[in-house]
Amino acid sequence: NYFILYNLYLYILIKHINVINVIEKEIQYDRTILISNGKIQNISTRSIKTKNAIVINGKNKFLIPGLWDMHVHTVDSSYLNLFIINGVTGIRDMGGAASSPNNGCESIDYTKLMTWRKLIQSGFLIGPRMVISGPPVSNTGWATSININTPESAKTAVRKLKEIGVDFIKVYENIPLDTYLTLAKEAKAAGLSIAGHVPIETVPLTEASNASQRSIEHIRDPLLLCFTEDREEVLNFFKQDNWTETDIEWGLKQFDQSAKAIEAFKINQTWLVPTLSVEWAKVAVRDSLYVNDENRKILPESVRSAFNYYVTKKLALSDQDRKSDSLWWATQKRLVKRMHKERIPFMAGTDCACEGGIPGYSLHKELQLFVEAGLTPFEALETATVNPIQFLKLTDSLGTVEKGKIADLVILDRNPIDDISATQSIY
Repeated sequence: NYFILYNLYLYILIKHINVINVIEKEIQYDRTILISNGKIQNISTRSIKTKNAIVINGKNKFLIPGLWDMHVHTVDSSYLNLFIINGVTGIRDMGGAASSPNNGCESIDYTKLMTWRKLIQSGFLIGPRMVISGPPVSNTGWATSININTPESAKTAVRKLKEIGVDFIKVYENIPLDTYLTLAKEAKAAGLSIAGHVPIETVPLTEASNASQRSIEHIRDPLLLCFTEDREEVLNFFKQDNWTETDIEWGLKQFDQSAKAIEAFKINQTWLVPTLSVEWAKVAVRDSLYVNDENRKILPESVRSAFNYYVTKKLALSDQDRKSDSLWWATQKRLVKRMHKERIPFMAGTDCACEGGIPGYSLHKELQLFVEAGLTPFEALETATVNPIQFLKLTDSLGTVEKGKIADLVILDRNPIDDISATQSIY
């Protein structure tokens, strides 16, 4: 209703609101905020008088910047409203080129995403701000990715992606190291960044960071083995997870590179997007409340069917495999805790709607899991507000509640600093 009324009134006035200042990590109590033309015009401790205003009573409520989900796969227009009603005002779509809704782990074709973005920007459709990668580059042979396996093919891929107007390049699997390095160099020359997977078998973490891969998605084997500095702890992990001698030999090589990789992350300002909620799903499938979440009903049938298959497959695992899933989940949280201690920056991303994720709703779970892994509520909020905006280099206009900033804002009934789950209490 506010969206519709905005066209009839000159101002929006929010009275007596408590502002969460994520940068200073403080709460600014009892503020009045004046919004006009989509921007914050004034923030005051005193009342502001104006005519023709929509007035919102913010007493005993809390204001946060709009949230960002930095790893999604949008397959259906229904996602757009789900993001907005959950306070997710911005998304980074991590790519795909599907012709129709699928299992939720690959985005719809970029032409449709770009059409939706134009409609949102022009006011004809309600949805989040969208950063779009388009088809990923990989050496998997998948029909919906751009296959690269030589330096020359990497150059061709960059030219094609630049031509179609993507915002960045999504990197996937099996890319030879020389091809990957050429891709990174050509992308930089074209004014594009690269982000995504670090191909496990071909590209060391340090090489990816030094090549300026801006963000690393998920906690996969080489990154996971950075969870500790203690070699005995790593060997114990291998033992609990029943690794073979060959696997252990490979794993120790990854572990021995971990200190160098972490140092590279610091020097190169490499961001991590651990997608905790999709990792948590591996153990959450044993929870009937999660499996039967009513909010999943709005998703395309293909996405729901894929999730049902995923649940069936996970519940049929052996006791040892279930133990392995639980071990990995506990270790992934330890990795987040260690990287946080090392001051490696995080961004919130959910991989929705892959393996049970629900657009918008999963972002709130992601923040809860960050806190569970050792971040404070303020720090968890950073991963979905100021951190994505810093990453996207949009700090002049977004990310904080400040005069002159675009008014992408969310009003909450409860204080998220007391309990991070309060980000769900959207007023």
